[in-house]
Amino acid sequence: MRFVELLNSYIERSDITKNSLIESVGVDRSTFFQILSGKRLPTNRQLLDIINKLDIANVEKDRLIDYYERESLGEDVYQAHMFVRSAVKIIAEADFKKKKSGISILSTDELEFEETVISGKTAIREVVRQLIIKEMTVSKQRIDIFMPLMLASDMEVFQTLKFLSGDESVSNTPIRQLIEFPVGNIFKNSENTGILNSYLGFLLGQSLNYKAFYYYANSDISTRMGVLFPYYMIFSDRIILLDRDGDKLIVIDDSKAYDIWVSEFEKLLDSSDSLVSSFSDKEDYVRLLGSRGDKTLYIVEKHPGISFMMTEEFMNKYIPKNMHEEIYAHVNCFIGADYVEIVSDEGIKEFGEQKSINEAGFKLDADEQDVAFVMEMLKKRLHDTLEIADPEELPISDNWTISVVEDEYVVLVPYLTLDKIIYISEKNIVKAFTQYMKGIITNHDA
Repeated sequence: MRFVELLNSYIERSDITKNSLIESVGVDRSTFFQILSGKRLPTNRQLLDIINKLDIANVEKDRLIDYYERESLGEDVYQAHMFVRSAVKIIAEADFKKKKSGISILSTDELEFEETVISGKTAIREVVRQLIIKEMTVSKQRIDIFMPLMLASDMEVFQTLKFLSGDESVSNTPIRQLIEFPVGNIFKNSENTGILNSYLGFLLGQSLNYKAFYYYANSDISTRMGVLFPYYMIFSDRIILLDRDGDKLIVIDDSKAYDIWVSEFEKLLDSSDSLVSSFSDKEDYVRLLGSRGDKTLYIVEKHPGISFMMTEEFMNKYIPKNMHEEIYAHVNCFIGADYVEIVSDEGIKEFGEQKSINEAGFKLDADEQDVAFVMEMLKKRLHDTLEIADPEELPISDNWTISVVEDEYVVLVPYLTLDKIIYISEKNIVKAFTQYMKGIITNHDA
């Protein structure tokens, strides 16, 4: 069923005439009947106005919006939007706190394999889990993982790593993962979207020394992969090989074979690009934002950023002198630049009522006169360099800020601290975030 067919069926069921609907929505007659005939799609604003006048259930409203977005965006962009919509919810809810995992450390005697070939996903998952725990609690050597996101998720690699991540005894074990992405757009199906969001949840909730790299399956390095058992994990004393479906596993502990796989992994790594990297230096973050050239920067945060409202008078009045240089570095990132700050209505209300902003280690407690000045400044910026987010399309919390440099990279930063900055550069993910932010601005303008 097409969007127009679903829309017409809902209108026919509703207790409202088409003429009444035209009058109440404020769409001219010609445009309205072009929409009903399928000759054109409504704007986002027109659709919401129509939906609000129809006597239909919320689930039917959601279904109509879903059909509209599929047709207006196209399937690939629609799936990308679904990924970002889920991702921003995960980011908003993520709370980075170290916790004791309560694991029991395995001795080397507890982990012996008599078989060199293991079949069945359940048995393989347990082998993978035990090897990871042993490596991170006993050997504390680097773990190298070469497998796509979907298989790593199926083998419960991420769940195991996340389970271990809060334990201080394992947090310094280096982990490198080389990920194979499918050719073309990774959002072609909803399964990829779900896996990527699970992966994002893993990244936000762990404190491991973890780095990920990626390549596309049609690149030259894919020709160097094994055919029967293309994926593997390298531990300190053995390698496990996995077939494409994760149904069979081979354990190899021969030293010569081990050296060959280690060498091959390093070659593959040299031919790949960084997917996720992290740093904790505030100067690196400022330098990153300042080096974006003429690309538009979208900053998503709960409260309006201090950097956007700093005057010399405010600096001297509210900010300690030892922080002036750091604030000015932030301010300089936006002078003469193309940027949009997206904040929550709740964040603005909190500033207006509590007269306080906490952001990345900065705190501003303002008097009423200055609060009024800032609120007026925010009004002038509205729909220019400032947007108020609809919590349904872009939930924002105190936990994380999102910085998106148009088609270049996404940076995730804990809101109140700068101790764990996640940098994402994979082009499909970045493009999805860019399109989503642009869509929010366009919908607001409409």
